[in-house]
Amino acid sequence: PDTLSTTIASCNDSAIIPFTIYNNGSDTLLWNTDTLFAGNNFVSPIAPTSSDSGIVEAGDSAVVDVLFTSKGLVNGNYANGLTVSSNDPVTPMDTVRTFLQVNGDPVISLSDTVLDFGSVLVGDVVQDSFQLLNHGCDTLAVSNLSVLDTSLFSVNAASQTILPFDSTEITVTYSPDSVGDNNDALSIATNVGDTTVILKADGVPAPVITTNPDTLDVTITGCKDSTQVPLTILNNGNDTLHWDASSTDFSDNFDPGIDNSQWDNIAGASASGNCGSYSGSHALYFGGSGQRMAVSKDLNTVNNRGTLTFYLKIATSGSPCENADAGEGISLQYSTDGGSSWTNLNYYNTDDFASFTNVAEDLPPAARTNATRFRWVQSSFNGGSYDHWAIDNVELDAKSAFIPDTGSVAVGDSTQVNVKFFAEEWVTGSQIKQLLINSNDPVTPQYNVTAQVTVNGDPVLSLSNDSLDMGTVNSGASKTDSLLIRNTGCDTLQVTNATTTLALQPSHMKILLNS
Repeated sequence: PDTLSTTIASCNDSAIIPFTIYNNGSDTLLWNTDTLFAGNNFVSPIAPTSSDSGIVEAGDSAVVDVLFTSKGLVNGNYANGLTVSSNDPVTPMDTVRTFLQVNGDPVISLSDTVLDFGSVLVGDVVQDSFQLLNHGCDTLAVSNLSVLDTSLFSVNAASQTILPFDSTEITVTYSPDSVGDNNDALSIATNVGDTTVILKADGVPAPVITTNPDTLDVTITGCKDSTQVPLTILNNGNDTLHWDASSTDFSDNFDPGIDNSQWDNIAGASASGNCGSYSGSHALYFGGSGQRMAVSKDLNTVNNRGTLTFYLKIATSGSPCENADAGEGISLQYSTDGGSSWTNLNYYNTDDFASFTNVAEDLPPAARTNATRFRWVQSSFNGGSYDHWAIDNVELDAKSAFIPDTGSVAVGDSTQVNVKFFAEEWVTGSQIKQLLINSNDPVTPQYNVTAQVTVNGDPVLSLSNDSLDMGTVNSGASKTDSLLIRNTGCDTLQVTNATTTLALQPSHMKILLNS
């Protein structure tokens, strides 16, 4: 025939359909076959039992087996053809049309037939998943996924459809509420029958953390004073409680090089003495032509004293420590969301750090989290040969408020710790501080203790100089000098007046308060 057609009623199957080549002439016929449309691969010009070319003597014929396959095809109708080329001078090429109908079913397959959650603490929540696959050529309709005990297991999907040769991920959540074996089965109902995934799980005893009291009332008298209050940590669960209230250590002096364990990212900088150093032979020198920044790892700053210190130098001379111009200063920022957004702590002008100068930044409450990172960044500069700067001896005071700051508590037992508060962290008045205790309690892995801190302190007057030497001033001329009035206390200092006891005419001396 000049047309071949067949139906394949299953996926990944095949069928062989023959056709015959006749030689009605008086000379030998030489022929060969090829696929008409190579992109439609459901038909091959020959089956393994035949050849794609041959010789037919005058008055004879040859049978060619054509292979049809549904492999990789979805249900539907497909058309193609075969070309038969020969030495027939009248019809050197003839065409055999081919038609295929695929009418198969979806075929369900599972990546896993058993999910083993292992031993899970009572109250904890764990997940596992598997792939639900359709290896068939028709759409797989999943009408229901269900477990027997919905108080222990849940599934992230209900009814859905899966296209041919596609898959979907099914996630099962397990949360034990009691000790013991919690085996179950996940039933999957589809349009080609039901299947089951076995769920194995074991609930094991868990610790339960509480404290006594759950709120601390703290009063500190004196701006430089400190106080300790007791706190009892209790374990009301059925397994040993392991707790940790420590803070993250963070320090780097860049000798003999960068301590990469302390940093998340450093760009445009190296451990170098090109701008000098505060101690040792190296500082973190910023001289790159791309980004210039240093980003710390995430730090637990909740329970520490919260002072970030470092030494900063912004260049004022020539290469390799080339002068930074106005507007090319350094920003210190913090992030509590993994670096997605940044908040400014301070900006350091280029005129104020000609030599390595100590900087101490107290962390605001918003920066006191269990995952705070810090970034030093120069947003504006003129290229690698210009506007250099360096930092050295970077350190976060990681002294924890808890003494001790880690430990274990047996079932039904308790332990007493001291929580230390420093007045220098606060101003006069009452403030709230949240203390964080991490533990293996699956229900409350991060336990908060609220502290109401009241500081009763005074302002403390401090002067930058105890004398001003005006030297010799010519008659009719004037000279100005200044001093800085500092408040090193923890209450507001009210400066109402500044006078002199010198026996001078009012026109001879004026004292001005700038702020």
